[in-house]
Amino acid sequence: MNISFDKQIGSLEREILLKSVEIHDSGDDFQFELNKFFSQEEIIAIAPRCIRCNMCVDQCPVDAIEPANIFKIAKITQNCVKCEICVQTCPVSAIKLIDNKVSYNYDDGDEA
Repeated sequence: MNISFDKQIGSLEREILLKSVEIHDSGDDFQFELNKFFSQEEIIAIAPRCIRCNMCVDQCPVDAIEPANIFKIAKITQNCVKCEICVQTCPVSAIKLIDNKVSYNYDDGDEA
């Protein structure tokens, strides 16, 4: 088996040295601009008090809940469409809809 490299070892060593200098740059001159920002997302979460009955799994219309077993509680997956059927189905109210909001509004007079 023949292996050939396009670059010589000396050339690679120089590139590594140059790139390591860039890595150690302090970044003091780094500037960015972040304008007004707002994000709102609903999250459905299952609390540890889940009794592992899997009623939520049976009622989920899009199969977005991994079933619970003796070792772990049920888990909401990325397929969730936030229909809230599982929230209404849970007999111990262990599933909650959390309204998550994040906003950023920078004014020139504020410290960054």
